[in-house]
Amino acid sequence: MNYSIDITVATKRDLADAFDYIDGMLMNPSAQNNLPLPGLRGVFLLFSSFSLIKFRLLSSVFLRHRLQAGQFCAILCVTFTCEERCIMRHAGTQTIETERLLLRPLTPEDAPMMYANWANDPDVTRWLRWEPHKNVDETRELLAAWALLYPNGDYYEWGIVEKATGQLFGTIGVFTSSSAEPERDPWPGFDHTNGVWEVGYCIGKAWWNKGFTTEALKAVVEYWFKNTDSSWLACCHAFENPASGRVQQKAGFVYNHDSVYHKFDGTPVACRCYALTREHYEELRGLF
Repeated sequence: MNYSIDITVATKRDLADAFDYIDGMLMNPSAQNNLPLPGLRGVFLLFSSFSLIKFRLLSSVFLRHRLQAGQFCAILCVTFTCEERCIMRHAGTQTIETERLLLRPLTPEDAPMMYANWANDPDVTRWLRWEPHKNVDETRELLAAWALLYPNGDYYEWGIVEKATGQLFGTIGVFTSSSAEPERDPWPGFDHTNGVWEVGYCIGKAWWNKGFTTEALKAVVEYWFKNTDSSWLACCHAFENPASGRVQQKAGFVYNHDSVYHKFDGTPVACRCYALTREHYEELRGLF
């Protein structure tokens, strides 16, 4: 089996440490618990929505290590391909336009609007894995990290802009949930060849109950099935956030099973999981 590894690092000085770490893990997977993480400076950023690690080998390494304050993980994106694996066709984060919305890639210049409109609001992040941002600099650092990932064809993260006002008021993305939390991805009867791809979204409170999330989700669903060869797409919501479930149902998703996801601090959150197959999407296309 031949592997090729594409590594995006935070800074060029981290490259050697990143390669040493990956090489050591691949050469001796049984010793992965004893491999030290790169001793790098900075702040560790881990966002399940943006983890593009495809194999559970790497996922298990990161799950079993606890990073100390002040460490920085240089590996923002690791993509594996091999001769024995069917490679999924991807399209990346391209601009999408709907009647009221513009979905586009984000830049660090979007930090002030993102921070003010939703990233600082505990009501918005209540059911998300991450805590509200403390200041706009934290938001800007996050967007700078995302900017490094946009060149990857299998990275999907859109900012949601209201065309009438020009206000950026949320995000929507598609990520491999199996790399974030492999233990919560049973999905019996579904094809796991290319992983479990799941939609995630959040919008500012001032834009709730106006149909914007449903409009954005339908647009991303259409983009997904028109531009990739994936056979299905997943979507989940917290039990205590049924409004999100109604959004998913309006976009064609069908309830499948109950599960649990975890916030970054380890807090478990009971959730309901939905799926939308390509066949069902084709049946619903006239409604989109």
